[in-house]
Amino acid sequence: AGAKVNGKMVSLKHQIKNGDMIEILESIHQTPKREWLQYVRTSKAKNRIRAWLKRRQREHSIVVGKEMINRGLKEYNPRGDDAAARKEYSRKLDHVLTTFKLKDEKHLFTALG
Repeated sequence: AGAKVNGKMVSLKHQIKNGDMIEILESIHQTPKREWLQYVRTSKAKNRIRAWLKRRQREHSIVVGKEMINRGLKEYNPRGDDAAARKEYSRKLDHVLTTFKLKDEKHLFTALG
C-alpha cells in the first residue's frame, strides 16, 4: 500500500502539485493508523479515519469487557445445561446493568473494556 505520483513511489509527507498524476496502491491487509490524521487535509478524510479508529476501539473494548465479566462472574456463567446457574447469571447481570444504567450486555462489555 502507498501512493505513486507521476509513476514514482512517494511518502505520505509528499506535497502534491497541480497536475500531478496520483495512483493509490491498496492492500487488503492495510488498516488506518492514528498518525494518518497528521497527513490528511480534508475534514471528510479525518472524520472517516476517526470513525474507523473509534469502531475498532469499540470492538476491542467489547472483547476485553466480555473477558472481564466472564472472569468476574465465573461461578454464575451460564455454560452447559445448568438452569440455576443461567438464572443467577442473568440476575447478577441485570443488577449490574441497572446499577450502571447500561442498555445491554454489549454496552457493559464496552464500558469495562
